[in-house]
Amino acid sequence: MHDLPRKIARSKVRLMLDKLSKGWGFYASVLYQMPMVVKNECNTMATDGRNIFYNEAFTEALTEPELDGVKVHEAYHRILKHHLRMGKRDPKLWNIACDYAINPIIINSGLTLPEGALIDRQFYNMSAEKIYDILQTTQGDDGDGNGNGNGNP
Repeated sequence: MHDLPRKIARSKVRLMLDKLSKGWGFYASVLYQMPMVVKNECNTMATDGRNIFYNEAFTEALTEPELDGVKVHEAYHRILKHHLRMGKRDPKLWNIACDYAINPIIINSGLTLPEGALIDRQFYNMSAEKIYDILQTTQGDDGDGNGNGNGNP
């Protein structure tokens, strides 16, 4: 994992410079405001709206395109203010709903997400609140069902 900081830095540069023609420079400007913090207790990556927390083993295993996609995924949580919109909702189920709302945006922008990312056509173009309501009805408040609720992109 001695090259992990370099891998993360290269992702930042790629999103800023190499991807400007696709409009991905916007994501880099958001990501520059979000420090990357090692937190191996999380299984993947997660955000509190200010920082991006990452598991070193998970991040090391990502391909460079997947790393770009997952970092943008975390930036979208901040962009869409998911951390402020949760209210009194169940955090695990809220995260799943937010992921279903974000991931099609990431894929449609031409970025890559790792296998297992939460994507379901029934939720395309829906807000996280609407998805949450649907999931709550079909899964109950405990969040059991699709996804693992641990920050999986």
